[in-house]
Amino acid sequence: MAKGFQFNLEAVLKYRQMREDQARRDFAVVQRIHAEKKGALDRLFTTRETARDEMGRKSGGEVDVKELLRYQRYLNGLRHQIAAAQADLAKVEKELAARREIYEKARRERKVMDNLRERRREEWSDGLRRAEQKETDEVAALLQTRNAGEEGVR
Repeated sequence: MAKGFQFNLEAVLKYRQMREDQARRDFAVVQRIHAEKKGALDRLFTTRETARDEMGRKSGGEVDVKELLRYQRYLNGLRHQIAAAQADLAKVEKELAARREIYEKARRERKVMDNLRERRREEWSDGLRRAEQKETDEVAALLQTRNAGEEGVR
């Protein structure tokens, strides 16, 4: 009985699968950080718009200079926070792109090994089928020779 298919580069395939899994986890971590940073930036934009709207409503009537100055300082602070958050998000987006590339490369490398394993499995199966067919043909030839010999004896 023939033993089952064994891929001689199984250790390499397992290593590449581990690298792909690690790259996927690293990419997911940076994706989560990106989503958090993007959410924080969106909240800052919403806060700024709310403050601007409120300042616009208050400046429509009687003007309190101290309150307008306080709003202006608050909006300036928000502007600085938004700029810092945008810079931080830009850094995370670069890291995200780098992690995506690392993950895609690891996935491609693993896929190459998967394809090689499948080709080798098909070659093994083809060889097994050929050997079985050869054996069947030999048995059929022996039976035919024996039957021809028996007919000659009669």
